[in-house]
Amino acid sequence: MHRKGLVIGILILMLGVNIGSTFAGDVDVKTMSSVGFDGNTLYVGGSGPNNYTSIQDAIDNASDGDTVFVYNGTYHENVVVNKTINLFGEDRNSTVIDAQSSGNNIVVENAYHVVISGFTMQNATFSLLLWNTCKYSSIHDNVIKNNMYDGITLYCSYCIIRSNIIKNNGQSGISCSNPTFGYSNNICNNIIHNNNDDGIRLCSDGNNIVGNTISENNLYGIRLTNKSCNNSLYHNNIINNTQNAYDECNNTWDNGYPSCGNYWSDYSGVDNYSGPNQNILGPDGVGDIPYDLPCEYATDRYPLMEPYGMTKLTMSIGAGLLKSSASIKNIGNKTAFNVQWKITFEGGFILIGRNSSGTIQRPLLPGEETSISSRFVLGFGRITITVAVWADNAPKLSGTIEGILLLFFLMIIVGG
Repeated sequence: MHRKGLVIGILILMLGVNIGSTFAGDVDVKTMSSVGFDGNTLYVGGSGPNNYTSIQDAIDNASDGDTVFVYNGTYHENVVVNKTINLFGEDRNSTVIDAQSSGNNIVVENAYHVVISGFTMQNATFSLLLWNTCKYSSIHDNVIKNNMYDGITLYCSYCIIRSNIIKNNGQSGISCSNPTFGYSNNICNNIIHNNNDDGIRLCSDGNNIVGNTISENNLYGIRLTNKSCNNSLYHNNIINNTQNAYDECNNTWDNGYPSCGNYWSDYSGVDNYSGPNQNILGPDGVGDIPYDLPCEYATDRYPLMEPYGMTKLTMSIGAGLLKSSASIKNIGNKTAFNVQWKITFEGGFILIGRNSSGTIQRPLLPGEETSISSRFVLGFGRITITVAVWADNAPKLSGTIEGILLLFFLMIIVGG
């Protein structure tokens, strides 16, 4: 056989090989139920013919499944959404709903699967209220500011509140005061700062609070009352609040190791050790001692040494004895948490070892490199080897190489 650039690695058959896969962990945030929007689009503002002059008029004339698109401008309204629609603003900094200190910006009621995105909501009593009949909805990429009381009030379940800027409100940035009506929501990747009371205040069960930056709030960054149980909080940056957090119930303040916990601006520990018990010499971006909240029982077992943020991974794929391998490197400037990988062999006739997966056993510091390898592979034919790697705070990266598998022999094609 003549093929330019063919490199042959001879694999030796081993007895007693463990062929079970190690599966990667669960994703950070639960996904919400979705619904398809394939209806009409109604326009508000702008210069097009038949455009509505008010947001409420367009909503009143919309049907379930429609989209209401609002052009840039300031709309002095108190909007009620009572049907399954998309409500989109053209630009979140320039499409403004201003209640002029009278009533609320938006109330969502009697509708599931509502999506609201792309607005500044300001100068209201309560800015955005989601009532208990508002399940499976998404509020994302908005600016909510300068309201008399709370920014977002949750009397809803299974909703997603993500990527909003919530600031300078008279009470809390996000609140829920009734666990009967508000539970199992995802509050993620929001920036919540300079609110007059708490950043997030919940009397609510089963929520995921992940990846938020919560800073400079006048009372607490996060306050969980005595009826807020079974909430999961991690990867948040909790910075310079009058008091960073308080917990009166039974909640989880980290995601285990190596996914880890939150960044606390008042944490004073050091990072000389690594591992689930923080007893292995060498740093891992995690504090060596837990962060104890100023309340009974609440502890972040794996406090982060620097603010949580995105990083970037790179990899190179090769082959070794009995397996395919890859080198993974963190080329970003943030520690990569919960690095996971999967190696897949496709094509040919594979008897053993088509898929392998796993988790790097410790966070990967900036500039740090590690290696992974598949389990033993046995089969025949031309194959494609695909390696994918990702972390809680790094996007998925994948690459492929071609090879030929002849029973115990793996020939990797590296050129021509």
